[in-house]
Amino acid sequence: METRQPMSLEAITQAWRVPLPQPATKLVLVAIADVADDAGEARPSIAALAEKCGLSRQSVMTHLRKLELFGLITARRKAGRQAVYFLQLVKAFDQFGKISTRRRRAILSILADGKPRTVQQIQAATGKRTGNMHSMLENLAFSLAANRGPLVLRHRRQGKAVLWWLERRDS
Repeated sequence: METRQPMSLEAITQAWRVPLPQPATKLVLVAIADVADDAGEARPSIAALAEKCGLSRQSVMTHLRKLELFGLITARRKAGRQAVYFLQLVKAFDQFGKISTRRRRAILSILADGKPRTVQQIQAATGKRTGNMHSMLENLAFSLAANRGPLVLRHRRQGKAVLWWLERRDS
């Protein structure tokens, strides 16, 4: 990784405090904060992040996309160049209020029995087709994790499908 003036300990601490649904996503965020400068700009390579976090390159890229989806980082990419990441920790919870209360309740009621369902099944049950249902479910999972409530929204890949279900949080 490129050596840069390290960002304040406060930003690294903020990164640790962001509730994320997967620990590896948080680890990638903290690794970026660790090499960011005072402006929140970091230029770590995918390979360097993978080595630092003990993850595969593909896994790091997946977690970077999630961090962008959550609005915690923005990335500037140019062909043939290393990406530049900008930390957006202050905006950590801004976009998670975008799911309407009606939609949130509909999704949670469909998943309340704990049975795994695909995105298509959830869309059919809510009566609305949307191209960003997967993103909406990711946001809902983040929101539930942030609220530290009794429920956790889980997901796993099964073949080409992603299955989603609700679980009770372990006390």
